[in-house]
Amino acid sequence: MRRTQAILASHSHYDHVLDLPAFAQLCDADVYGSASAAMVARDGDVSEEKIHIVSPGDVIHAGAFEIHVLSSQHSPMSRFNDDTGTEMTEPLRQPARLRDFHEGGPFDYYVMHPEGRLLLRPGCSVPAEEYGALPYDTLFFGVGPFALQRAAWKEEVWTGSLVRPDIRVIPIHHDDFFRPYAKPMKLLPVGMGQGARRWITRRCQEEGREVIWLSSGQHIDLYAKRVGS
Repeated sequence: MRRTQAILASHSHYDHVLDLPAFAQLCDADVYGSASAAMVARDGDVSEEKIHIVSPGDVIHAGAFEIHVLSSQHSPMSRFNDDTGTEMTEPLRQPARLRDFHEGGPFDYYVMHPEGRLLLRPGCSVPAEEYGALPYDTLFFGVGPFALQRAAWKEEVWTGSLVRPDIRVIPIHHDDFFRPYAKPMKLLPVGMGQGARRWITRRCQEEGREVIWLSSGQHIDLYAKRVGS
């Protein structure tokens, strides 16, 4: 983790940025995200020169990586987080209520590297049409409430995000984030984790697509030569 140079915040709900300041301090990394994500970082005493407010179309350079900021959407809202676009206007002093972490506007990130290209989609939403033209090799697919949605919506999200059969899928945001990092990972409750795992695994098998379900502390080489490539 100490090699980390950049932390990319997708949006500023608690399940995405609650520990952002702690990780930024631990890694001495720069933080990139919305104005609301910046407020969370400031609360955690991240130095101002390490905080970068970004907008869709911006390009971030970190080491050998070129990262393009993309506009996105939040997953279908519930009564617990129905605050699309609501911003935080002052540093959020923790401990704070979950409802105090406003969405702040969501981003996806297209990551280019000399050895491969990734699309980071931490939120679960229908992608923009232009995503189909991005030549990425690996999709980090935010699960969240995916399993609880209508079949037609799931199909639209899946086919819009995975336009080629050779794109590898790495599901994220499917674990119980209230569980300490030092303990083995557990899936999200209320059928969200298990339901999504069954759906995604079955679909990848049908399509002959590689899927990697990460476990706590697991290391993977994103740019290792893949079978058939």
